[in-house]
Amino acid sequence: MRLLHWWTAKAYQDMNADPARWPAWQLDCVDVALDFPFLLRGLLALAAIHKTAYDPQANRQSLLVQADTHMSNALEIYRKNLEVPREETAMAMFLLSVVIVTYNLASAQLAPPEDPIGALHHCFRLVQGVMLVMQPHMEQLVNSKMMESLVEQGPGSVVVFEGNVPEVLRLKKLAETKRTSAHDFYSTAIDDLHNHFIKTRQCPPENDRLVCIMYRGPHFTY
Repeated sequence: MRLLHWWTAKAYQDMNADPARWPAWQLDCVDVALDFPFLLRGLLALAAIHKTAYDPQANRQSLLVQADTHMSNALEIYRKNLEVPREETAMAMFLLSVVIVTYNLASAQLAPPEDPIGALHHCFRLVQGVMLVMQPHMEQLVNSKMMESLVEQGPGSVVVFEGNVPEVLRLKKLAETKRTSAHDFYSTAIDDLHNHFIKTRQCPPENDRLVCIMYRGPHFTY
């Protein structure tokens, strides 16, 4: 209950830089989670990580154990649902996939990974996993009221970000020389990374605390 309270009181704010989107994570997402315990487990795991980072009075070790336990339980059901996608679990699965990506990024802020490149590669795969989860029920998800609450949709919501990040472009040039079976994946991932760097750089200063997670798929941005 304490972790759920932390989620609804504080953690939800870091799921989106736009306050207009906060109620979706604070209330609507919790409503879905109450019907799908695996999503609730994911929210509790992320709340534990968030509390570890922001509450100086918190019992860090206890929270990290709770986070790992909740996420392990959530992933067990998540993997089973991936094997047999169902319409009734589509939204809960999509929300949990976003939570999983955020959880991994947030966890890396608590303790630097031993293999930073490997950790970044893992996050790229997780982002692709969000689209994998959406694909079987894309139309249902994109047209749902929940998605309207979570993301800005439609042509009027698309913002064009300009500029370039030479360091990332050099990384792409290097990747193009490595002709492996994963070449296309690396190229796409580096393009996404470049776009996210540009978005982050062009975020207004007042959103510095919330410059966190801005992913973009073919039908939505968040």
